[in-house]
Amino acid sequence: MKQYLILILFCFPVFSGAQNYIDLFSIAYGHSFNNDFESDLGSTTVSYLDVDLTIPIPINDKYTIITGPIHNSNRLEFFPNNGFSNVYSTTFKIGLATNHSDKWTSNFIFLPRLSSDFQNITSNDIQYGGIAIINYNKSKNFSYKFGVYSSTEAFGVIISPFFGWNYLSKNGRFAMDVLAPISFDINYSFNKFTLGVDYNGVGRSYNINEDNARLYAHQSSLKYTIYTQLNVLNKSVLLRAKWGFASNNFELYQQGDRVDLALPGFQIGDNRTQLNKDIQSSFLVEFEAIYRFYIPQKKK
Repeated sequence: MKQYLILILFCFPVFSGAQNYIDLFSIAYGHSFNNDFESDLGSTTVSYLDVDLTIPIPINDKYTIITGPIHNSNRLEFFPNNGFSNVYSTTFKIGLATNHSDKWTSNFIFLPRLSSDFQNITSNDIQYGGIAIINYNKSKNFSYKFGVYSSTEAFGVIISPFFGWNYLSKNGRFAMDVLAPISFDINYSFNKFTLGVDYNGVGRSYNINEDNARLYAHQSSLKYTIYTQLNVLNKSVLLRAKWGFASNNFELYQQGDRVDLALPGFQIGDNRTQLNKDIQSSFLVEFEAIYRFYIPQKKK
């Protein structure tokens, strides 16, 4: 069964009252087991590595430049018993965070990306994306955020509006970070340890150029996990072990076989011919490390 839900996973800093930190660096390795191919014998494992570095460059109290790279790699079999393949995505963030007032902030970030198997790279492997985020600080412990993400993918243009909120309890133990329909993270902290549950949706595309294949892989992945987190160095370093359930589908198409427009939940004008079988869901294990910088709060 095809995944018609188009979701995007991206990393960006949001300055808000409830979220008084920036994750400057994160690295995650995940592995899902025995992903069966639909209506066929055989299965594949899917492993991935995500690395994100954010470098904020303050200009003054109002403006901060946001930059840094994001790298993602996936290793899997596209066909049963046909050997493993690797696909990669490297994104460069360049944008501006603006403090408009005590209540309103914004982020506008340009996201050019190189996404392919990194074989015989051409200009066709370059994709362009961008994100606009508006944040409203309702109170010290609660804020809203909304905006839109758009990107040129191998399968066409995707546009995804989103809405979410950040909440932190008064004692600082219970936190919610929700960005519908893309992700959520809900957790409770016991000083050195934190228990949480999270969800992430991933939608990407990668050109496959090896041996002049002229294909592309359309990734549609949903990850649901629970995690335990060790907080060290005054909660600046977070070490997470995750267990859960993931769908990791990589549909293969001929390059140039596109949709008219991709939106969250459906695609307009999708008459593509899929060249491989769908990959089914399976159990997932992931390990993640985060370096978190807490923004000093101004005293009135």
